Amino acid sequence: MANNDFVGEDEKKDIYAEEKTQKKAASKQSSGKGFGPPKAVASTSKRKTGSNDGKEPKERKSSTPIIRRNPLQKPFAVPQGDPKIEENEGAFLLSWGALGILILVEGIVLAASGFLPEEWDNFLVKYLYPAFTPTVAVFFAGTASYGLYKYLGGGQQKS
Repeated sequence: MANNDFVGEDEKKDIYAEEKTQKKAASKQSSGKGFGPPKAVASTSKRKTGSNDGKEPKERKSSTPIIRRNPLQKPFAVPQGDPKIEENEGAFLLSWGALGILILVEGIVLAASGFLPEEWDNFLVKYLYPAFTPTVAVFFAGTASYGLYKYLGGGQQKS
């Protein structure tokens, strides 16, 4: 009672021997740069897959060859800008951080307002709750605009 779904022991040995031979050939041809086998071995090697209900085993090619790119020769450097612009930017970031902390505190107070006395809860619902969403919207809009400002050059002239 032979099952056609399993690979026989002789086929396993053949596949193992073939893979071992390919690895030895790859190590002899390797120039010592990069990872994986050289392109010639990767593009020509084929493996046999398991049998398909008594049909001939399929052969499939290995994965595509690895594309090796040269590393960057010099790192990206941020050009030195105007000290006044950098000072203004620092003040803007400080105030933006304070706005973020304000949003955090508002959120915690609104979450805890149900546990506070009734008068405090009514005050917070009347004044703080309507101001929370616009505050968050201003924060998101400002953050997005600052990101675009920095992405587009941050006021620096590119030559």
